Amino acid sequence: MIIALHVFLALVNGILIGVGRVVNGRLAISVGAFRTSLRNHLAGFLFLVPIAVVLYGFTPPIFSSAPLWAWAGGVLGVGFVAINAHVIPRLGASATAAFVVAAQMITSLVIDVAQRGTTIGFLGAAGALLIVVGVALQAGGGQKLFAKRNNVSA
Repeated sequence: MIIALHVFLALVNGILIGVGRVVNGRLAISVGAFRTSLRNHLAGFLFLVPIAVVLYGFTPPIFSSAPLWAWAGGVLGVGFVAINAHVIPRLGASATAAFVVAAQMITSLVIDVAQRGTTIGFLGAAGALLIVVGVALQAGGGQKLFAKRNNVSA
């Protein structure tokens, strides 16, 4: 039952990411990628502050106990939102998502091997390869990928 809940939450997360990318891509057309990222993170901050106050009081423990490297996620998030906001209007939501998923899969495999000493077996390698091949197929062999989209300049 718990695994089903986690799978469900992962699927909901995927929906939220997909919708958020499109919303940010639309906004980036009018205000630019970095302003979009700023607005995205400001809205997230304003959303999380009341939740943090309810859960932790007025001094969330993250400010006093987090190591310096823990703040890297926020910096990476700014890049993630800005790059997606810039790329989606140019490549489309599905092509962008496909490339992101392929890169995430490859990166995750490398991280698992480096951090956990996990070996990539035949099935793991075949799965990663199928994702990369799926990206190429989804992008239409490059024909669809490089077609001008939404009259947005490079």
